[in-house]
Amino acid sequence: MAFHPKVICLWELDAEPIVKKHITSLYTLLPTMRGAKPDLLSQALKEMAQRYTRQQLDKRIIWFGFIMLRATTMSDEDKQIVEEELRMQYRYDELIDTAFTVTVRLCIRQEEFHYI
Repeated sequence: MAFHPKVICLWELDAEPIVKKHITSLYTLLPTMRGAKPDLLSQALKEMAQRYTRQQLDKRIIWFGFIMLRATTMSDEDKQIVEEELRMQYRYDELIDTAFTVTVRLCIRQEEFHYI
């Protein structure tokens, strides 16, 4: 059996059809796509909140936020609008503060800094 992966450049995809077709499995990646505007992302976040359990949603919100902050397809202003929604509606700051992987990485960084 041969495996022939296909590279998909997310920044070349349009976000709107993904949301119109309700392909929720790709919603976490929406900020990397063309046309990822605050209103569209807000709609996607609401759909995610309806579909997933709290624990499932929390994991996706963390990744959504990280991906959005690193995305080059969105303006800083649009990122601020969506980040505010993440903070107000989805407890983004609390999720980041308590996320295990984030906490571990911060501890490792502090240890590295301590030894410098």
